[in-house]
Amino acid sequence: MSKKIDEEKNLDIARIQKQLYKIKTNEVFEGDLGEFLYNLGARHSVSSFFLISPLFTAIAHLMKQSYITAIASLVEQSIFYSSLVANPSTGKTTAMSIVKKALYTIERYQNIPRNKSNLLNAGTVEALLNHLESNPCLVSFYDESSTFMYSFGLYKSSDPKFDRSVYLELYTGPMGYDRTLSNVRHYINTPRFNLCLLEHMSDYIDFIKMEKSSRDDGLIQRFHICAPEPKYFTSREMMALPSVKYSLSVLLFIIGILNQEQVNYQLNKQAHDLFCDVYDEYKIFTKKFGEVCDMFLTALAGKTASQILRISMFIHMFKKAHLLVVQIRNMPGDKIDTNKINNKLEAFLKAFSKQKEHYNTISEESLKKAISLVEYFNKTKLCFAEYDNVNYEQRFPEILEKIYQNYLNKKEISSFTEEFLYLAKKILLFPTDETLSLKINELNQCLKKGILKDQIINVANKLQKMGLGKVFSRESGGKRPNTFFQKLSKDEVIDNPVVIYQLENLKINI
Repeated sequence: MSKKIDEEKNLDIARIQKQLYKIKTNEVFEGDLGEFLYNLGARHSVSSFFLISPLFTAIAHLMKQSYITAIASLVEQSIFYSSLVANPSTGKTTAMSIVKKALYTIERYQNIPRNKSNLLNAGTVEALLNHLESNPCLVSFYDESSTFMYSFGLYKSSDPKFDRSVYLELYTGPMGYDRTLSNVRHYINTPRFNLCLLEHMSDYIDFIKMEKSSRDDGLIQRFHICAPEPKYFTSREMMALPSVKYSLSVLLFIIGILNQEQVNYQLNKQAHDLFCDVYDEYKIFTKKFGEVCDMFLTALAGKTASQILRISMFIHMFKKAHLLVVQIRNMPGDKIDTNKINNKLEAFLKAFSKQKEHYNTISEESLKKAISLVEYFNKTKLCFAEYDNVNYEQRFPEILEKIYQNYLNKKEISSFTEEFLYLAKKILLFPTDETLSLKINELNQCLKKGILKDQIINVANKLQKMGLGKVFSRESGGKRPNTFFQKLSKDEVIDNPVVIYQLENLKINI
């Protein structure tokens, strides 16, 4: 029995992984900064995209109480929950260690002892809240997400939903947090908790499916799931890399100093106009999936715009830190070392941080990068949730619209009569020449008595709406125009999962 379960699990992994690796991963950072991240990963034989989850978690942590505003009243805090999912020995732990090492380097410079570190993996919710009371800005990096996910209610024999609700509320970045746990009242002023998890493919498949089937509370929708194809480097490739110009710890240190005091980030005019369009688009999807009672996609669509806004802030800040490093390296006179954190660097940054107007405005380019990255994260969630017939080469809104139309088609198909199914099969399977054009009159003559031409045309029009062909008319020597149904070609069927899905609903075996 156990062997059979293992075989089924391996098949699940192979099937989902095949789809995951079809999802395009656009580079978040380009030019010199993109090259820096590539070399940083390659030096440790890790894909640079593996760094995104722990890196953005670290950036969010270092931005502390800073926030971004948009539209009339939308405010998003500097909080990022993420999961890096991959098979064993692909570099997950290495990627996380690179970022953690940079954070520990900053804390050593700041004389923060390890037992007072801001990096903390609490075993229970109670432990986390106790630590947040004394230090409201904490970050957790779990090497195994199951350690985190299965800790809910661990020592209380209680409903895990209560513990989950704590993380749900902390994700919002509240002004204050007041909760009584185990007869102890906790009050935390402006808590900021960031979280990064690592997980194997098999465990995450179970986790996502469980969340989807249980009409979840939306906790999984707060997580940005990253599952890129791993990249492997040979020893010679690693040794051939150029020497570093600056360090990750310096870049992150810059972000921390520039956000020691709260900063209000805003989009520039072009970025704000684009964000308004994105916001409206996903609100419509939230409404649509609520109407068809898909709570998984309702929550996913509902969170997307705010996640884009947050991530635009992180992308912007990392790019700004890089620009400052370049500026420092090019300054005349006494040079400041950009390979390690030092007093001269700190003094320069503190002076610069007094001019927040020089770095608190986010460009349209950074917002577009955020949109692209969130689309990748969301496609990954869909892949783990195994929605039917998804074409991952499409943009995410197009995918959502297809899924929504599938829901509508299912409702319509459930109301199809036996007569409709009979005529649909006849239209789609009736032999034609190489033009694939079916003359309705010819089909009508071959059918049983009692079937009218108009009935066939009505069914053909419905098939056209389903994307299974096209109805058109052609003049015929002064007589009444003939009605035709143009079938899809073999390639148009095979290359379109939505068409295949529709044909299966009509009980037509491809």
